[in-house]
Amino acid sequence: MPVDKGSPANFCNPDTYTFGYLATLTSKGKDDETKDYQWWADWWAKNNEKLFWNKEKGVFEVQQ
Repeated sequence: MPVDKGSPANFCNPDTYTFGYLATLTSKGKDDETKDYQWWADWWAKNNEKLFWNKEKGVFEVQQ
């Protein structure tokens, strides 16, 4: 994938959509590229049983 973030080729990058989708559903930072596959896998393993849907915000949140 291109290094230039403004390149139209980035529309072919599945990570562009995956990061956006996960960030939208969980209110996590969309543009934080440090949140790679391993970060999301760890986050999911830790939090998947604690998620609830906040209908006012339209996101999943982690119950403490």
